[in-house]
Amino acid sequence: MSETDQLFARLHVLIVEDSAHMRQLLSAMLQALGVKDIIIAKCGDEGLEKLHSHTPDIVLTDAAMEPTDGFAFVERLRHLDSQVQSSLPVIMISGHRERELIERARDVGVTEYLAKPVTAVGLYSRLIEAAANPRPFIKTENFLGPDRRRRDQKYDGPDRRGATPPAETARWEL
Repeated sequence: MSETDQLFARLHVLIVEDSAHMRQLLSAMLQALGVKDIIIAKCGDEGLEKLHSHTPDIVLTDAAMEPTDGFAFVERLRHLDSQVQSSLPVIMISGHRERELIERARDVGVTEYLAKPVTAVGLYSRLIEAAANPRPFIKTENFLGPDRRRRDQKYDGPDRRGATPPAETARWEL
C-alpha cells in the first residue's frame, strides 16, 4: 500500500453539501480514493452539529447552500473554541469561478477551492494539498485560517516590503 493509499485510508472527511446528487458523487469519489470514514451534513448548521460527535480531518463544503452557506459555515468553524476543529482544512466546492468568490473563500479561511464540475483528479490534488502539505495556520486581528501564501518564504533578510536591502545584496542579474 502506497503512502497516499495509507493517508486516504486514515482520513475522516466531513461533506457539507445540500445537493443529494453531489453528496453521492463526492462520497463515491472519496471511496474510490480509499477514504473509509465519510460523514455527511446537508447544510452548514448540520455540519457544525456533526463536529460535536465526529472528528474529521478535512471538510468538503459547498459554497451555495440554504439556510447556512459554505462561507458562513467556514466563518463559524474558524471561530469555534476548539483549536483542533477551528483549524481543520476546508476544501470549498463551487460552481462559480469568479475571482471575487474565490477571494471571499480565501478571506473566510478556506484552505482549497475546487470549481465544479468536480473531477477525481481535482479532488485528489486538493486532498493531497490539504492533508499531506498543510499550510501553517494564521491567527491575526483580521484573519483566521491557513497561510494565504502558497510558496515557501525563504527570504530571511530585512523586511521585504519596508526596508531597502544592503548595497551588496541589491545587485540584480539579468
